[in-house]
Amino acid sequence: MPYTIVDVARGQLPEPGRFRALAVLGSSRSAYETGEPWIQAEHDFVRACIDAGTPVLGICFGAQLLALVLGGSVHRMAQPELGWYPISGDEPYGGTYFVWHGDEITVPPGSSLLASTPACTHAFANGRHLGVQYHPELTFEHIDFWISTPRRRQSIIDAGGDVEQIMDATPVLEPAAVAAAGRLYHRFFSVHVHLDSGVTPCPHASPAR
Repeated sequence: MPYTIVDVARGQLPEPGRFRALAVLGSSRSAYETGEPWIQAEHDFVRACIDAGTPVLGICFGAQLLALVLGGSVHRMAQPELGWYPISGDEPYGGTYFVWHGDEITVPPGSSLLASTPACTHAFANGRHLGVQYHPELTFEHIDFWISTPRRRQSIIDAGGDVEQIMDATPVLEPAAVAAAGRLYHRFFSVHVHLDSGVTPCPHASPAR
């Protein structure tokens, strides 16, 4: 699919409603930090896109921002979730996905809870919009790069996790997670963006972690 990527901390946001779909990705910041100008600007942009009828796919930070725009809430967790987690829910929303977050979502009014862990919500739907707290977009190469940085390795240790265990599990679990992610994307784009009709959506992205 052709797409446009915008780093909202540095680039200019397009006109709301310009694209057939919007994908809001991850960030090292929290979605409730609206004192940061680019975060408030992204809130306003996503709200305007929803008002224009654009279906939104939110991933991690993007799911949190989507929840806030739709009237839900986001709070700091007592303990972050870092690494591979079994997510309870019907496929493709449930499954074993790579997770990296310290904030949790309260599902917005009128939304359907699709997947969760005992600690928090991991997927919800609201009309044409879908938010997922886990990271379906990550491949082995992405995860290997993430865990190779000292800061993230220390984050895992501080949360009581095992870095080597996560690294050993990645080549085993990644193929099924990538395949499930493909089914999740197809479900979203074919149902809400009518991808099968030949229309190609263009996602938008916030700064990646």
